[in-house]
Amino acid sequence: MTTTIASNKKICYHAGLRGAPPVMSISDIARRCSTIMSKPELSPVAWVGVFGSFARDQQRAESDVDLLVGYRKEATSDEIYFIGDISEQIRDALGREVDVLYMWDGQKLDLIRCQALLIGKTIYGSETWMLDNQFRAAALIQDTHRRLRTALHLGTSLRNKLADLSEEVSVAAEQAE
Repeated sequence: MTTTIASNKKICYHAGLRGAPPVMSISDIARRCSTIMSKPELSPVAWVGVFGSFARDQQRAESDVDLLVGYRKEATSDEIYFIGDISEQIRDALGREVDVLYMWDGQKLDLIRCQALLIGKTIYGSETWMLDNQFRAAALIQDTHRRLRTALHLGTSLRNKLADLSEEVSVAAEQAE
């Protein structure tokens, strides 16, 4: 136990982090973030989830923590502005580097937010918020997959057509000689 604590402090020191030893599990992350997330100024936050290596249970000693912070639909831009960047507070509490993505309820999704929603593990807030947005992420990924399959099929058809045309041109050139 003493060795683990000493090595955890060493990891914090080498990462330039002070304070808490690094979290080792999602339950550690949830426990330490609950103190931060319960602050009144963070009331616009509806949901926080962990994604990346911790969500896949593939974290290593040097892994960072990837979080998606989702705001309530009713959150105003002023409220969100005054929250500021909570990354530093979370980093200090978790004892690890932290990458935080922010998302408004109903926001257009990019690939990284889709991934975060689909594999994310809730550490704070409303499962309903996550499920509503997760449904949209799944639909977007399925639509993208369908479009890519169609593009692949069209590309294969074009390649075959070009090969046929190339063969016809070669035959025509031989006959012209």
